[in-house]
Amino acid sequence: MKKEVLGILEKNITEGVYEAIEKNYEEWRDSSLFELGIDSLNYMALLVDLGESYNFTIEDIESLNTLKSIEVILEKYGERNA
Repeated sequence: MKKEVLGILEKNITEGVYEAIEKNYEEWRDSSLFELGIDSLNYMALLVDLGESYNFTIEDIESLNTLKSIEVILEKYGERNA
């Protein structure tokens, strides 16, 4: 799942932040996306990308705040779309 999350992040955040997250993914998995250096504009781009790709609910949007929460959404909607 790490690979899928990193693929989505790579399209939506700055290169420096992406590289830091990639290097520290397991350690930072439960940290807030904002603590990881993702700013509000990149966060919105991430929401749009995930929304267009997975058509998730408002509740999912509200819960999207860590790398782990992105994994949960990808698992949830990946199974539905399989």
